[in-house]
Formats: sequence, structure tokens, C-alpha cells
Amino acid sequence: ESERLNRFIANLLDMTKIESGAMEPNYAFHYVGDIVGSALDRARKITGEHRIDTNIPPDLPMLRLDPVLF
Repeated sequence: ESERLNRFIANLLDMTKIESGAMEPNYAFHYVGDIVGSALDRARKITGEHRIDTNIPPDLPMLRLDPVLF
């Protein structure tokens, strides 16, 4: 939980820097399935033994975003 809180605070600070113009997001195109997979990997401690089914169509357009901030 302390690691999660630390990431949360770091993200809030980064958002403040972006809003003030002191930092630019690192935009790139990413596949939605990769983003969902990464989020599920990080949430594994919380989800535990729960089964999570996803259905992500392969023809979705890629998203332009900063994956760390997202």
C-alpha cells in the first residue's frame, strides 16, 4: 500500500507540473490491450485469486497517451 500511495502522490505532482507547463507528457501510440494488461499486472495483489475476463477487439485504434501518467 505504501508503494501505491507513493505512485499516487508522484502522479499528482506530475499532473501539477503538466498543468503549469513545467513538464510535457511523453506521448506515444499504444494498443489498448497492452495498457489493460499492464494495469491488471499491477493490480494482481488486489485482485488475488479473482478471475478477470477481458474482451478487447483487435481492431480498436491505438491511443496517443503517456502510459506512465495514464
